[in-house]
Amino acid sequence: MPHMKYIGVITIGVSERVDRAPDLLEKLLRAFAEEAHRVDDWFYEIEVEGHRFFVADNGEDGYTAMLPEEY
Repeated sequence: MPHMKYIGVITIGVSERVDRAPDLLEKLLRAFAEEAHRVDDWFYEIEVEGHRFFVADNGEDGYTAMLPEEY
Protein backbone atom coordinates (compact mmCIF):
# COMPACT_ATOMS: atom_id res chain seq x y z
CA MET A 1 0.00 0.00 0.00
CA PRO A 2 1.46 3.41 -0.97
CA HIS A 3 2.26 5.97 1.70
CA MET A 4 -0.79 8.18 2.34
CA LYS A 5 0.00 11.91 2.21
CA TYR A 6 -2.27 14.21 4.14
CA ILE A 7 -2.36 17.72 5.57
CA GLY A 8 -2.34 17.28 9.34
CA VAL A 9 -1.62 20.88 10.31
CA ILE A 10 -2.60 24.30 8.98
CA THR A 11 -1.02 27.53 10.13
CA ILE A 12 -2.84 30.53 11.56
CA GLY A 13 -2.62 32.33 8.23
CA VAL A 14 -4.26 29.46 6.37
CA SER A 15 -6.90 29.16 9.08
CA GLU A 16 -7.77 32.85 8.81
CA ARG A 17 -7.91 32.67 5.01
CA VAL A 18 -10.22 29.63 4.92
CA ASP A 19 -12.44 31.17 7.61
CA ARG A 20 -13.23 33.92 5.08
CA ALA A 21 -13.84 31.41 2.26
CA PRO A 22 -14.97 28.06 3.72
CA ASP A 23 -14.85 26.14 0.42
CA LEU A 24 -11.18 27.12 0.01
CA LEU A 25 -9.99 24.46 2.48
CA GLU A 26 -11.73 21.68 0.58
CA LYS A 27 -10.22 22.95 -2.68
CA LEU A 28 -6.76 23.15 -1.10
CA LEU A 29 -7.03 19.59 0.21
CA ARG A 30 -8.17 18.33 -3.18
CA ALA A 31 -5.39 20.19 -5.02
CA PHE A 32 -2.78 18.84 -2.59
CA ALA A 33 -4.04 15.26 -3.00
CA GLU A 34 -3.85 15.57 -6.79
CA GLU A 35 -0.36 17.10 -6.75
CA ALA A 36 0.99 14.64 -4.16
CA HIS A 37 -0.36 11.76 -6.24
CA ARG A 38 1.34 13.16 -9.35
CA VAL A 39 4.72 14.14 -7.79
CA ASP A 40 6.49 12.51 -4.83
CA ASP A 41 8.13 15.34 -2.86
CA TRP A 42 8.45 16.82 0.64
CA PHE A 43 7.44 20.36 -0.43
CA TYR A 44 4.67 21.61 -2.71
CA GLU A 45 3.62 25.04 -3.91
CA ILE A 46 -0.08 25.03 -4.67
CA GLU A 47 -2.31 27.77 -6.04
CA VAL A 48 -6.05 27.67 -5.46
CA GLU A 49 -8.33 30.45 -6.72
CA GLY A 50 -5.43 32.92 -6.83
CA HIS A 51 -4.21 32.04 -3.31
CA ARG A 52 -0.68 30.59 -2.99
CA PHE A 53 0.04 27.96 -0.37
CA PHE A 54 3.14 26.06 0.62
CA VAL A 55 2.65 22.50 1.86
CA ALA A 56 5.68 20.84 3.50
CA ASP A 57 6.30 17.51 5.19
CA ASN A 58 6.49 18.33 8.90
CA GLY A 59 8.06 15.02 9.97
CA GLU A 60 5.43 14.27 12.61
CA ASP A 61 1.85 14.76 11.49
CA GLY A 62 1.78 14.55 7.72
CA TYR A 63 2.14 17.86 5.94
CA THR A 64 1.70 21.45 7.09
CA ALA A 65 -0.16 23.93 4.88
CA MET A 66 1.03 27.52 5.23
CA LEU A 67 1.02 30.83 3.45
CA PRO A 68 4.28 31.69 1.68
CA GLU A 69 5.00 34.44 4.22
CA GLU A 70 4.73 31.88 7.05
CA TYR A 71 7.44 29.62 5.62
